[in-house]
Amino acid sequence: MNAHVRKTKAQTDRLRRVTLGYLSLLLAMLFLPYLGGNSPPTLLAYGLFLPPVLFLPGAVLLTAWAIYRRRRSEIGLSVLCVVLVIAFLMDPAWSRAVTEPRTHRIRVLTVNANAWGPLAEDAQPDIAARTIDELADNILREDPDILLLQELWHPWGGPGAKLEKRFYQKLEHLHFAKERRGERAKGSDLELAIGSRFPLRSRKALEDSLGAVADSPYGPLRLVNLHPRGPRLSLQSMSKALEGQRACWQSVDRYLGDSPGPVILGGDLNSPPRTPLVRLLESRLRDTFHEGGNGFGLTFPARLPVWRIDYIFVAGQQMRVVDHQVLKWGSDHRAVMADLEITANE
Repeated sequence: MNAHVRKTKAQTDRLRRVTLGYLSLLLAMLFLPYLGGNSPPTLLAYGLFLPPVLFLPGAVLLTAWAIYRRRRSEIGLSVLCVVLVIAFLMDPAWSRAVTEPRTHRIRVLTVNANAWGPLAEDAQPDIAARTIDELADNILREDPDILLLQELWHPWGGPGAKLEKRFYQKLEHLHFAKERRGERAKGSDLELAIGSRFPLRSRKALEDSLGAVADSPYGPLRLVNLHPRGPRLSLQSMSKALEGQRACWQSVDRYLGDSPGPVILGGDLNSPPRTPLVRLLESRLRDTFHEGGNGFGLTFPARLPVWRIDYIFVAGQQMRVVDHQVLKWGSDHRAVMADLEITANE
């Protein structure tokens, strides 16, 4: 065996080992959510919060390498890696055709206003005012019936109070339920808000979330706005985030109870698909993206999104998803909107 043949064989063996290793990694990521159940070990949880799109370049490069080496078996394995990333890890959706409605339509919009950006305490007043006006104008253009706002922040009193008043005056056709929560930055405050075209009652502060009931013409709608804390890089932060998200789910689960009526739940979950909180929500509600969306539904960061962490869920037999859209405006998150059809109570 001459040197050229030995070199070719060594390169082929290396390609096979790398391809099989990458395929094993992707299969491990695919089954990772089931290894720890709804309370995965902290180290395993890191894998669940990684953007799945990060695995796509490696699979594409392996495919190109296999094509260059003209190795059919490795080409097949590397293409399988690409399929696993796109079709499973990235959690795509393809909308189904919806027949002409004989029911009533409700539009739901969820927006993270990014309290730590243009609305922060040290932001320029003119920038904050312009941001508030753009946010209100974008909401008015979409004309939602149900509005879920996260991180709508303002300092107590002074110019912040004027901005708050200015924002809600622009949306005066909506009824609002609000909750303020002390947060990380000194002197700052995060606000959760539920807006509704229909009168609101039974406002309920929950763990990292806010609930209310809208008295719609189609019967009462139970609404929940979620914004649990997300993980950071440290093990301690990941552990706290998982505990907080479990507490958030337990609070929401108790609030929803055994009610068979229609439910609309949404917000910035700080959790990509296949993470424990999302899986728990999917156990009793339906993700509008899976029923009415197209593509990958990525929402964060807004300029070049790699995560889907903003959601709308629904429950109730009389609720049907017509459309789910990720809008190109928002803040550091893209806004998410869903159109629903709801059958009126007899």
